Amino acid sequence: MIDIAITVTSGVFSLATLAFLFLSLYKEYRIKEFAKTHTKDEKPPVKTSPIRSFLYLDEYKLFSFSSQLFSGMTDYILSSDQQISSKTQTQTSQFFSGRSIGEIATMEKGKMERKFLHDFAYTLFEEQIVSMERLLTVDATNSNTAISSFRGKTFIKVTGTAKFLDSKFLSSVIEDFNKVGEALTYVSTHDSRQEIVKRVDEEAKQTKDRNQIARLKAQLQYLADARRLAKENNLYQDPQFLENIKYLLNFGYRDILELRILLPDILFSTIVNREYLRESENALIKKYALKTEKPLTLVGIITQSESETIEEVQDRIDREVDSENDDDEVIKQVLEKILNAFSGVEAHFSGRLKNEIIIDPIAIYHEL
Repeated sequence: MIDIAITVTSGVFSLATLAFLFLSLYKEYRIKEFAKTHTKDEKPPVKTSPIRSFLYLDEYKLFSFSSQLFSGMTDYILSSDQQISSKTQTQTSQFFSGRSIGEIATMEKGKMERKFLHDFAYTLFEEQIVSMERLLTVDATNSNTAISSFRGKTFIKVTGTAKFLDSKFLSSVIEDFNKVGEALTYVSTHDSRQEIVKRVDEEAKQTKDRNQIARLKAQLQYLADARRLAKENNLYQDPQFLENIKYLLNFGYRDILELRILLPDILFSTIVNREYLRESENALIKKYALKTEKPLTLVGIITQSESETIEEVQDRIDREVDSENDDDEVIKQVLEKILNAFSGVEAHFSGRLKNEIIIDPIAIYHEL
């Protein structure tokens, strides 16, 4: 236990000053703790934390959980890019306390510094839940057995190759599918059309064979019909069909961005809040691909693992509808039937699969 007193009269600490202060106090704390259990000649071990490249970090959840796991946090965790004037804070607690992270979160200047400090705050958070044995770690080597031991754990950490499902992007692809198909077809046949135009000119100068010239012109006309060629190559679909597909996609998924990690026999999925992405979804997908080559790590809370599957939801609704045969039903019963029917439709879009575990995300990163 040590006393920490931080007084800031005006302005804010720079990132370098704050890091130096924090690391100096941390070093002192480690030395004191080591001295309690070791002889004078022994040297404290050097502790190294993994290096993470963050794709996603939910700052609100991070500091909310930290304030509960540690011994409190300052009331003012701000997200402003402007300067923040910190107040005097004095506390007596373990060095790894919520107020330490609170000071890290608030004594900053600029967007980049805030991100760096939040990354370090996450490192403290994960180290704490590991030390408290409240984190279940799952990867391809233990996925078959780890989930059975989830009870008693608060958080889960899943590592594996991932797949992005961006319904907003898919909706735009469907909307422009025919236009893109025609454009691709037209561009890909450009050289062939130019070659035929050249041959038509040459044939007109060198021969009087009108049949040959007519055949070339017919071939040119065929290549100029981009829509017909696109249909032949399945790059053009019925516009009404595409319009209905787009409507169902928007109705069922509402522009969500989903990340899936498939391990042996188990699918882990999470809905990502675009606001907390470190880069735009387009940039991330370009860098990591829709199906990633590098393993990603997802840390969060399990929200659905034993709930009804799609089939079970539909069976339950069918039984409830069959049992409701009262001709004198009131408005509440009518509304209940409507909601039951809607639940069945909704389950086909967002219902949990038999082997699926749904997670509320805190962080997604690539461990280097």
